[in-house]
Amino acid sequence: MTVIDAHHHLWDVRLHPQPWLDAADARDLPRHATADEFSRAVAATAVSASICVQAGPSPGETRWLLDVARRSTVIAGVVMQRSLADAGRGPALTAAADAEGGAPPPLVGVRDPALLGRGASGDRAVRANLDLLAERGLPLDVLATPAELRGLGSLARSHPSTTFVLDHIGYPPLTAGRRTMGSWARDLGVLARCPNVVAKLSGLPSTADLPGDPVSFAIAHAIEVFGPRRLMVGSDWPVTTRGTGYGPCLERLAASLAGLSPADQDAIRSATARAVYLRDARAA
Repeated sequence: MTVIDAHHHLWDVRLHPQPWLDAADARDLPRHATADEFSRAVAATAVSASICVQAGPSPGETRWLLDVARRSTVIAGVVMQRSLADAGRGPALTAAADAEGGAPPPLVGVRDPALLGRGASGDRAVRANLDLLAERGLPLDVLATPAELRGLGSLARSHPSTTFVLDHIGYPPLTAGRRTMGSWARDLGVLARCPNVVAKLSGLPSTADLPGDPVSFAIAHAIEVFGPRRLMVGSDWPVTTRGTGYGPCLERLAASLAGLSPADQDAIRSATARAVYLRDARAA
């Protein structure tokens, strides 16, 4: 059964600075995460295609990623990072979609990682750009903390034609205790009632050494509330794979799906990602 890795990164700080790598929890990450390294990591796995998610905000980095991806036999699409709060982003998003959408691997989505955190979700430009994404058939990847899941739900309900992709299933608070995990679970369940929201089983530790195995609980709960056809797997390489490696990360996710039917496993492993992101034959 093949896999589409719906969330990984590439970067090279010599070409495009990544200030977030200076944060305390990111200092052990490599300064360069190359396409060749990713291809080597993937080689011994069932991954047949991937979605590369831009780590920094510059248009130059978007063009670099698309160029790198075009030379890759694995990367099937790129999600570019942009702020939707800029009133001038509409033409920029449209131009990017027109220029890159027809040349494989295409631009397949947009990510605004600070959309909810900066409180700009009600901004007029944001709402206009969300409508533009819907017109273009481009999904929006969103990073949302547990406290921001309700805000994402409100935004999704007000833009029912836009597809929202919740990265890392909303950062479940794995070490915070049962009560806090319960709040995350309730809010994730409410968010999952929005039919235009899908989620990624990504950004989770590869090990199960936390008391009570909250990783397994989080994955099982996401499957319960979203259903397999609105979930996809992502390695988050090289971020959450740095402690154990790429293969163990996928094995951990595969083990969590073992009780599902083959059709449901296929949905999470590849079919959802294909439906949300891909429009060419590279993921077949």
